[in-house]
Amino acid sequence: MKKGEVQLGFRTLPGKSITRIELGGALGTVKDKIFVSSGNEVRGFTKKGKQFLGFDTNLTDDIKSMFISGSDLLVCGDYVYNHYCDCQDTNYYLAADKINDVIALPAEKVRTMGQFTKMIDQSARPPIFIKIIRHHRARESDRNGCGSKGLLILINSETVGPTTNIYKNRSTLSYYLPTNRTGPDMVQRMKSLVPILACEDRLLRVMRDSDILYSVELPAPPTTLQLFYNDGGEYGDQLLYGTSDGKIGLVQLSRWVCEPTEGNSRANVGMGSQNGAVTSMDHHDMTGDGIKDLIIGREGGSIQIYAYEDGDEAEPTLRFTQAISETVTAVQGGVVGNSGYDEVLASSYTGWVFGLTSEPMDRNVSSESGVVSISQESREKIQRLRQEIDELQDRVLVERERYQSATQSAFPGISAVPFFSVHDKMTLSRSDASYLLTLEVQTAIDNVLLQSDVPVDLLDVERNSAVVSYSTCDPESGNYLLATYRCQANTTRLEVRIRTIEGQYGMLQAYITPRLQPKCCQVRQYRIKPLSLHSRIHNFDSNRPYNVLTLKGQFSLPEMHSWIVFCLPEVPERTPAGDSVELSFISTFLDTQLQCCYEASEAVFKSDNISTISILKDVITKEATKKKAKLEISCEVSEESIDHALYLLHPRLEAQLLLAKQVSLIEPLRELSSQESDSSFLSPEYQFILDHADDLQLQYRKQPCHLERLYDICIQERSRANQYPNNEDKFPTNERKPE
Repeated sequence: MKKGEVQLGFRTLPGKSITRIELGGALGTVKDKIFVSSGNEVRGFTKKGKQFLGFDTNLTDDIKSMFISGSDLLVCGDYVYNHYCDCQDTNYYLAADKINDVIALPAEKVRTMGQFTKMIDQSARPPIFIKIIRHHRARESDRNGCGSKGLLILINSETVGPTTNIYKNRSTLSYYLPTNRTGPDMVQRMKSLVPILACEDRLLRVMRDSDILYSVELPAPPTTLQLFYNDGGEYGDQLLYGTSDGKIGLVQLSRWVCEPTEGNSRANVGMGSQNGAVTSMDHHDMTGDGIKDLIIGREGGSIQIYAYEDGDEAEPTLRFTQAISETVTAVQGGVVGNSGYDEVLASSYTGWVFGLTSEPMDRNVSSESGVVSISQESREKIQRLRQEIDELQDRVLVERERYQSATQSAFPGISAVPFFSVHDKMTLSRSDASYLLTLEVQTAIDNVLLQSDVPVDLLDVERNSAVVSYSTCDPESGNYLLATYRCQANTTRLEVRIRTIEGQYGMLQAYITPRLQPKCCQVRQYRIKPLSLHSRIHNFDSNRPYNVLTLKGQFSLPEMHSWIVFCLPEVPERTPAGDSVELSFISTFLDTQLQCCYEASEAVFKSDNISTISILKDVITKEATKKKAKLEISCEVSEESIDHALYLLHPRLEAQLLLAKQVSLIEPLRELSSQESDSSFLSPEYQFILDHADDLQLQYRKQPCHLERLYDICIQERSRANQYPNNEDKFPTNERKPE
């Protein structure tokens, strides 16, 4: 940026699309090297554009995430993590679920041994005294007679050998001091690289070489990672993560602790799915108080700035927000366009790069005697903007005329369908038990057609300005929904909220038509699963009354896993490593739980909802019949689970009945109040309905069929329980049990 104008520094040759860009350099120096990943290749450039690195990683997948730390290069595909040191393959890990981001704790910032022992002395109760010294002795179990270098640990003057692991649990504090049998001392181990993988299965995996050191459980899938204050805090062990439901969390990690309890959550901010998933984070002092502020970019198009007003121990306070009409892909704080004023530089999905400045807009504007005068600097800036807009319009006209002349040429030719990329995502929201379908195109959207072969409900979305129209469908032909969304001009992003019905599974298709010539569309398909309203959890409550479904037969672990993937969301396509798998879920609609434990030839399902067990039995039996696999089915029904499920359903049913009653009274009360000059004679209940009529109607419109759905669940709970009159049903078959 020179004199407020963008100057081209350098430009690379066209090639594969760039998936990630990072800054790097030697540890302890300024990061002035540019690293970009495209395909499976990583290239490095100086700030003047000279390429100094071209490294082919030989990965089978394209690089999706990357991180640079000194001479260490961390790259990840969908499931594979690779660590290269000086372009030499050093470590490798195959994750059980999709990897969304990768980062590493700064190797130059670690706690010293004195700081570590002081931290233990201050945290443990009762007080303990730890002394750590270098130690060398011969192990009796070492057949080669080699010495074992390690650490001699003295706790309350008692010696603990270097081959012994030390666990000290006080309250929520856990420490694990392993010794290294290969030779390096503890300090060197602590200074080594500590990568962190953000995985789709709601885990932060802290790596040590090619192994998992420990995992930190999160409430939602993490989407992006960022070091606290951009350097990890005082000791470089604090990490921020953003989730798919819009939350921000802060965890303090350890470089040597092998217990997940050390990953303590320190903060949890955000507006949930209302503003979309977190796509990017950065720290920069935007308020001028000497403390870095947190800058957040979201998928919903909002840019937020949070301030740590009460220190980093308290929840940050939202200070500024700005919304655009498309996804924010990256944010960065700094001084770019005008010296002396901090700015936020951001990029969007359609390719825009723009800045938000802290410079007062009226700084160069004055008003005297009703006449507004603009400074010469502002006049020049406005003139440059107008000139830039005119140039862009001229380029659009030239390209349009060139395309029209090519299509009307007398020479025979083939009309090529223009290519356009679609960024789509269908995510389950736990707050209202509905799916949010997001469609985003790099050009303006003309219309979107939704078609479904299973019953679904379309809910209102506040940010959706498109006009929807429904067409008559014939359910007997397998067509339950046909809706068209006609978008306004220059709309590049469309959000649709969908409520599914568990037990009804099939396919939802979206036909996306952009404003391009010739007319074309792309089709996106989204599978609606039998238990579509279930979400993954880490902890399973074993104190509830459960119904148990046991399946035995000649099936392999991958076959059973494929049936689980077919039935439940948030399950990775890849079969997890090991001989057995255990997964836990919670219903976002009723808060009932489901546990799936399966291995080769046997699978056990536990749920406090009889409908969940019945749906699983029907669907898995049907899939097994397609593969001609015989199953021995045993089902144990708990009568207490019926009352338990209805008890969970009761407050939701009461709330919906109350809402329906209040909405039905709005029009009569409005008519009554219009005839009376004073409505103070109304009871507080009726007065509340009048004062909040708009909010009540909006809430009712968002969930039009919610009450009917709750009625259906009540009936299904009892009817499906009656299928098992003997409280235990055992029969070997390869077909479904007759109703």
